[in-house]
Amino acid sequence: MTSNTRNKYITVLMTSPDKAEAKNIARILLEERLAACVSIFPKGESYFWWDGKIDREEEFLIIAKTRDRKSTRLNSSHTDISRMPSSA
Repeated sequence: MTSNTRNKYITVLMTSPDKAEAKNIARILLEERLAACVSIFPKGESYFWWDGKIDREEEFLIIAKTRDRKSTRLNSSHTDISRMPSSA
């Protein structure tokens, strides 16, 4: 990637099964300066294939706005974020 491309802004979409986890993820992303802004949207329904059948879950949508150059760190830490304890 060229340096010009790495300075572009991007939007990262994530989901969370509950509001507490969504808020924890938002806090961590902001504290770690992985995102400039994080928005949490109320429950939505997701439909997907699971174990050979169509399934459904309620989820919170998380939208993080960041720079492309931070996306590698954000992607590499995504599984660790939800495991971090909430200080709220």
